[in-house]
Amino acid sequence: MTSLLLPTADTDAEFARITAALTRRGFLGAGALAGIGLLTACGTSSSESAEGSMRTINTALGQVEVPTNPQRVVSADY
Repeated sequence: MTSLLLPTADTDAEFARITAALTRRGFLGAGALAGIGLLTACGTSSSESAEGSMRTINTALGQVEVPTNPQRVVSADY
């Protein structure tokens, strides 16, 4: 029985083949992700909310005006 810790000529060749395939696959995957990222970054987004479309929310600290379709909502204390 051969030891798994000692490399042989067959295992060295197999390791080289696997690392070469992973390197190619990783390079192509990174290129594809970069291309998708560039296409996404160059896209346009339209903001269709009207300037005067605000809602008034009654809170314990008073009234607050918020946009009708807010992009982000933060709760500092609840």
